[in-house]
This record gives sequence, structure tokens and C-alpha cells, in this order.
Amino acid sequence: VPARAVASSRMPCHEVEGEGRGMSGVRGAVYAHEPDYREGDNPHREHGAEGHRSGHETEAEALPLLKFLRSSPQLTIPIYQRTYSWTLANCEQLWNDILRVGALRQVNAHFIGSIVYVEADLQTVGNPAALLIIDGQQRVTTATILLEALARAIGDEEPEDGFTARKIRNYYLLDPEESGERRHKLILTQTDKTTLLSLTAQQPIPDARSIRVMGNFDFFSDRIAALGKNELATLCRGFAKLMIVE
Repeated sequence: VPARAVASSRMPCHEVEGEGRGMSGVRGAVYAHEPDYREGDNPHREHGAEGHRSGHETEAEALPLLKFLRSSPQLTIPIYQRTYSWTLANCEQLWNDILRVGALRQVNAHFIGSIVYVEADLQTVGNPAALLIIDGQQRVTTATILLEALARAIGDEEPEDGFTARKIRNYYLLDPEESGERRHKLILTQTDKTTLLSLTAQQPIPDARSIRVMGNFDFFSDRIAALGKNELATLCRGFAKLMIVE
């Protein structure tokens, strides 16, 4: 199965506007985080992946990260990938970027990097194949951690349209029609897996926990707790602007 790439330009952060190839009218920020922000956790990377849906060249189109998470079946990190490794510095840069673009009404999109995946072999009519993340697990995992922290903070409130705890969990973190492990949208490896599953299921965290996952969850939780009502809405708006390119 050919790898499918969802990619953005690797360049320093800056605001852009105007039209790009396959992204007519898209306006926003294009950036790649240097150096730890890049994945570097597999030999394929997006420039080595062949084709898109059919292996032929297609025009790239902007896709919101939230739309990708909502429409995708279960996302799985292959066992050969390195474990989750984003530092607090990586998380702080993403946090600052989200708040910045959330506050800028004239900016419609903020591109955050690349996601490359292949479909798993097993698939039935009622059970779509999981997507194996070849490149992009750091961004997807961090987004999931931030969404869980946000869901816990806002509860039944809706600071921005589409952002309540129930909607965040049922759209982006869990599949309400499934049970057990298949209920979870993202499956990591090793202790990252059990820690994230416990977080998104709101269950006690195991003693053998992932320090990175829990440390970054605590970071985002503390930052969210310090926000006022208007800033919380800004955070939601900024998150909704995060884009990948498909």
C-alpha cells in the first residue's frame, strides 16, 4: 500500500497570504519547528513517500487538523517508531503559536508540519483499516494530549463553537460506537500507549507511566487553567486553524 503524505513546507514560521498551488485563498502561517519539532523518527519522511491516493501526482489541498482527526479511523504508531519525545520547549512553542493565530482574525490557517501514513492491511466493511502513522506521531500525539487537557478544563461550557468536552472526546479522541482499545482514536507504543489510553479514558494513570506524555499533559493543563474566558476562546479558535496539507 503506497504511503499517503500530508505535508507542509519546512520553513521558519512566518505569516503568508495569497494563493498557493492547490490552496486557493488559503491564508495563514506556514512553519516547521527546528530542530526537535521535526519528526526524524523513521527513514521514509514525506519526500520519500510515493504518490497520494493512487500513486499519481495530485494538487495539495489544505485540511484542518481537527477534520483529519475526526474523519480518520483509528491512528496507530508502528512498533518500530521511536517513543513520544516532544519536550516542554516544543509544547510551549506550539502553545504560543496557537494563541497567536487564535488572536489574529485576519489569519485563517496555520500549517504545522507533515503527516505520512499507510493503511493497515486488515479491513472489513464495518471496520475501516487503521492508519499507520509513518511520520507525524509527535504532532498528532501532542494535539491529542492538548485536546484531552482542554476537554477536562471546559466541561459542558462551549467557549467557541464546537468545543465542549463531549464534542472534543467524541469527535477527536474516542469513537463512541466502539469499545475497548478500538474506542480510542490514537494508539501509541510501549508505556506511551497505556498512559495515553488511561488519560483519554479518564482512568487512573498506571505506575509505569510515560514521563513525556504526563509531563506535557500537566504543562497544557496548567496553561489552560491560567487562561481567562476570552483567552480560552482564543485557544479554541487557534486550534481550529491548525492545518495540514492533503
